[in-house]
Amino acid sequence: MIRIREANSSDVVSLQNLIQEWIVTRKLFPSKGGVDFDDLKKFVCGSNQCFCVVAEDEDEKNLVGYALCTFNYAVWLGKSIMLENIYVKKNYRLKGIGKRLISSVLKHSLAKGCRNLNFYTEEEDECKPFFAKFGAEDRTVTEGWLVYTLPHESILSIVDRQN
Repeated sequence: MIRIREANSSDVVSLQNLIQEWIVTRKLFPSKGGVDFDDLKKFVCGSNQCFCVVAEDEDEKNLVGYALCTFNYAVWLGKSIMLENIYVKKNYRLKGIGKRLISSVLKHSLAKGCRNLNFYTEEEDECKPFFAKFGAEDRTVTEGWLVYTLPHESILSIVDRQN
């Protein structure tokens, strides 16, 4: 039986393994240092900036999926939630677990007064139909939104130039 629940500190090692699995699956190899899992533990288990829900296989006593979210504020909408990452192990997919994770995220976000859920996905992501079932809108198409990232090296360079 799969149980959806909020993550706690005892989940961090399993969560770390799932995140590593997702990174390898997506062929995302972080530059210089990667993910600091001590920071992840503090962020997930002791922060009001973030929350994480997990899917636990109670029979196998292990985590099989997660949804990691952060809060943000849109000046034209108010409080929002950012779905930073959702992942379900391959052999547990197409069993409704992702839908249950999203539903849990949405309930949590409404309880916190959030007005909408935002997320990024790759152009070729096989999850696009999954999100479309929920009524997700591609703002790139409808409003021309583009997403930019300032990498860590650029941040350091800018700060160094200011000093």
